[in-house]
Amino acid sequence: MKTDTWYVVRLEVNKSNETCWATVADNRGNTIGKSERLKWKESSKPDFFNIGFDNEATGTIDLAECEAMAPNAYAERYNTSVEKGEVYRVVVTYQGELTTGYVNSDLAGYVLGYHDSMATDTLEITCPRDVLDLRIGADKTGVAKIADVKLTKLERQKRKGKVKVHHIGDSTSAGDGSWARMLEKEYDKSPLAALCDFSNRGIGGRNLGIYYQQGKLAEVLRDICPGDIVMVGNNGTNGMNSTFEDDLNYYIDAAEAMGAKIIINSYTPHGAVANYAKGYNQTTHTFDNYRRDAYDVVVRKVATQRAQSDVGYLGFVEIGQHADAIFNAYVADFKANGYASKDDAAQAIIKCFKDHNHYNQGELACHLMLYGYPTCPKPGIVAQIQTLLSKTR
Repeated sequence: MKTDTWYVVRLEVNKSNETCWATVADNRGNTIGKSERLKWKESSKPDFFNIGFDNEATGTIDLAECEAMAPNAYAERYNTSVEKGEVYRVVVTYQGELTTGYVNSDLAGYVLGYHDSMATDTLEITCPRDVLDLRIGADKTGVAKIADVKLTKLERQKRKGKVKVHHIGDSTSAGDGSWARMLEKEYDKSPLAALCDFSNRGIGGRNLGIYYQQGKLAEVLRDICPGDIVMVGNNGTNGMNSTFEDDLNYYIDAAEAMGAKIIINSYTPHGAVANYAKGYNQTTHTFDNYRRDAYDVVVRKVATQRAQSDVGYLGFVEIGQHADAIFNAYVADFKANGYASKDDAAQAIIKCFKDHNHYNQGELACHLMLYGYPTCPKPGIVAQIQTLLSKTR
């Protein structure tokens, strides 16, 4: 790829009059345009970095990201056209010392390192858009400038077997005893084994932002073979910010750009313990604890929207509401399940939850969520995935 397709954005600061501005230059250092001078204070936090590219174009600058409070603040931003849905190797050569640097390809979340010095760094970056956007930001103690950037298109991975379902989640699907972890453990005996492979990419304690910032989304995107399935929906319990809906849509769009189909899933229900104990009605011996939290509401909203307009969307796996119905059917059938009362059967389910999110103190709740119960018309997770997989044949 020709290096003259890159452009550079440099952030400059004048601390004496508290102004900052950006200049846009080509690879040879010729000025293409510049932003207006923007007033700033050390406590200010503008929320977007968006520089225009016409001469004298204006825009705002993310002072927090670019560390404009540093006396010699500097940032470079490289942008070039790429083929959407492809993977590229990016080799960055530095001039000077890199103390803190980031390369950001959309939501790929690449951290270039925390090193005292670094000559080069090599990354494999998936491109869910037709533009590759790289940024190098300064910190308060030092800065590295880019001497050279090389970009090489890589061959996509080829499928060697069945379609793979890549599940993205947090500890409610990644922790010990969770449904996705249990499904992996028992996968050879699962009805899904003949239809697809399953990869649990969930990691505890990650919301959508952290999952991407740590490069985990990038790893999933890199592993997608066209025709694979990405299943996503439960990354909201670890901090849901104002961009949760946008981030979820980005995950979906990025996976589709890499050739994947999409399944959205709801959360597991709250465990009927502590502050959520009222989710089990001791009079009717029934559960009603599926999540009505803001993040689950957003997930259902996005699923509804995608069902109306997204040809790459396979459907929704309803975990929370179905789990309530399955638990209730199990409790109602208490005698057949060896309990003296409905309450005893319900308590056996409740005891699986060590807190309202995690249910690894017993396998009963997880197995019911995965496989359902014979007298309940609401299917479990596995049966729902089976149904959605039939749309890919």
